[in-house]
Amino acid sequence: MEIDLNALKVVKVTDHSQADILLDLMKRAMMLYAQEAAIPLYRRDGSYTLASLNETRGDLIEAMDKDDFLAVKNDGQWLASLRLINDFNAQKSLLTRFCVDPRWKSRGIGSMLINVAADYARDKGIRELYLYTAQKNTRLLDFYKRHGFMLYSVNSGRPYPRACLMREL
Repeated sequence: MEIDLNALKVVKVTDHSQADILLDLMKRAMMLYAQEAAIPLYRRDGSYTLASLNETRGDLIEAMDKDDFLAVKNDGQWLASLRLINDFNAQKSLLTRFCVDPRWKSRGIGSMLINVAADYARDKGIRELYLYTAQKNTRLLDFYKRHGFMLYSVNSGRPYPRACLMREL
């Protein structure tokens, strides 16, 4: 499957009718993320280890209303998404729930979305992006480093070690 990156559109999603489709995209991508990082899927209580996998349609709608929910669309199909949770006082944004449909990985879609998100945040007065990712997922760590993120800290207080990465805008 070929894709023309110039034909892709990144949009801020506010349409609640898209929540189910985008939730499915995120969950499929996060399941692969957990697998790649060797993160145990379940906690002892039966809930998912990754908070993103426990999200509901209502959670996603709340994020659409409250945060900057950006997504990539091509021919009516959602290919990737992320959220920016802005702290305008600190001029920082948490980049979270970054996901690319597993069928479309490694085709430049994630790079395009990260770059558009950085420009979008900068235009809103944000001076720094930060994110957390599994420390064992070296492929993803390398991806973020190629896009200007630097290791800030490591947190091992979760069921898996996470790295905090930052990028100045």
